[in-house]
Amino acid sequence: ANRPMDSLLAELVGNGICQKYGKVKMNDFAGDFNYLGSTMEKAKSQFDPSFAHIRQIVTEYCVLPLASKYVHEHAPLIRSILFYGFRGTGKTMLAHAVATESGSLFFNLTATNTDGKYTGKQVVMMMHMVFKVAKALAPSVIYIDDIDQVFSAAKKKGAKGKKGKAK
Repeated sequence: ANRPMDSLLAELVGNGICQKYGKVKMNDFAGDFNYLGSTMEKAKSQFDPSFAHIRQIVTEYCVLPLASKYVHEHAPLIRSILFYGFRGTGKTMLAHAVATESGSLFFNLTATNTDGKYTGKQVVMMMHMVFKVAKALAPSVIYIDDIDQVFSAAKKKGAKGKKGKAK
């Protein structure tokens, strides 16, 4: 029902959903600019961004609006950011850096972190709690990794026939 905010936060912390994160800074995401990429961007050509370009964009669109009320009020409204790429390219590190630099709460909703903690309809309540606490105690970073594993597991469960055998 209507639980106090500190009770909701205590439950999320107790279940490891709201976590401390490594003190990672944006400068830890090292790399130089790809000057040819900048030229290609101006020419409206596709290019692979450099790590420095990614760091600059993440700082402009994530860290500054979360950390500064003035920037938040005057910058374009960005509600969510999707980091995608191959394993080991620094997506988790960027999420931790955004949380560190902006002083945000960090909610870890990865499949491996939430598995078995909430079942059935409790998952909906957990999601409701996370978004309610994240909004009330903003700024917040809600991190979801390996979402493809969640959906592929659900797809496999739904692909079984009447006798429990895969089709």
